Amino acid sequence: MKLGFRMRLLTTIVCSSLVTQGHAALRSRYADRAQATTSGLGPDVDAVQSSDGDLIPEEFEEKLGESADRTISEMQNIHRVPNELYHTLKTMLATFLPRWRFNEKICWKATATVFVSVIWFSVYFGMIVAPDRSESLKHWSKALAKLDRPDAGTMHLSPELVLVFHHPSFEYGGAEKEVSAASIDRVMIPQEACPFRRFVELRSRVQTADHLFSGIGTPTSTTHPEEAVTYSAVRMAMLQDLFEAFQSWGFTLCVFSSVDDDEIFMCVKLRNVPVIRHYLSQASFPLQLQPDVVKKLKIEQDPTDPACSPPSIHYDMNFIERLAEHGILDCADEGELFKTFTDTGTFVNSWQLLNVMWDKITSNLDLHAARDEGFLVTFFPVHNPMNVAELKATW
Repeated sequence: MKLGFRMRLLTTIVCSSLVTQGHAALRSRYADRAQATTSGLGPDVDAVQSSDGDLIPEEFEEKLGESADRTISEMQNIHRVPNELYHTLKTMLATFLPRWRFNEKICWKATATVFVSVIWFSVYFGMIVAPDRSESLKHWSKALAKLDRPDAGTMHLSPELVLVFHHPSFEYGGAEKEVSAASIDRVMIPQEACPFRRFVELRSRVQTADHLFSGIGTPTSTTHPEEAVTYSAVRMAMLQDLFEAFQSWGFTLCVFSSVDDDEIFMCVKLRNVPVIRHYLSQASFPLQLQPDVVKKLKIEQDPTDPACSPPSIHYDMNFIERLAEHGILDCADEGELFKTFTDTGTFVNSWQLLNVMWDKITSNLDLHAARDEGFLVTFFPVHNPMNVAELKATW
């Protein structure tokens, strides 16, 4: 049924095409003959007389004969046109609109791939992966329950910063070498009131000695050894000045020597709440709010979503007092508003306390320059041991 319809359609198309071509050929023939007649050519200009009396040039007659022969040849092969058109149309449909054919091999491959994928994802999400969502924290709680807690007797040795000094009683090479004024100036931060009294005195001595004995051309330690400022003296002065300055700034210190008595470790931390308030009022460190306060402040945040964290604001005691007056806080205390951290026991975490201490120290002394000049062995921040243990257990 479909094949017969296609054949009739192709036959109609071919017949219409032939009729159109024939009509166009006749119109072209009569037009050429009219042009030849109106061109003014007579019977004496290499022309022949046609049977109906019209004058046709030889070139036009030759072309007309070729066109007639070509038309006759095409008409003789007209019976092949429907089949050629049918095969062309069939090839086009198969190329651009292919039919779906069932392939058993491809079907089995696709089925096996889907089956293996389902099994793999089931095993992966069910037995291997332990998401950190609130409903899946049992895995981490078991790991934290087995965690070895740091000894309470050593928790006071958990500072934020450790400075390592040269031990005064240990004989270092080059300890008696003279220190230049440029080295001391590089370490000290210019300011009106410097808290490092001994360091300032040594700096004045070096500048005075350089001014008095600069014309001699020899080191001060050679001509006047009593006036020379050595590395040993500068290291001792820095150790004593920092020890006094840290205490005056409200920092807590723990000092001890190394096992081989060649270095002195000074552990520095900040735990005094009034001192913390003083530094926070001068700085701009964001502090995290308590989850209950977030709800009372009508902040639209889902507290059960582990991806959400309570917002943070800057420390302002006046703001805390106003919240207490409006009944949002039970009392004007930072612990009611801000989150309390177990590593410090305060409403400020350890890295924020380190930033507070670092800003205070570097406003008076360049520790990097002191280490490079040889006045200080080294310094480094300290990770909280409890946080490190929890990270190892949950990572």
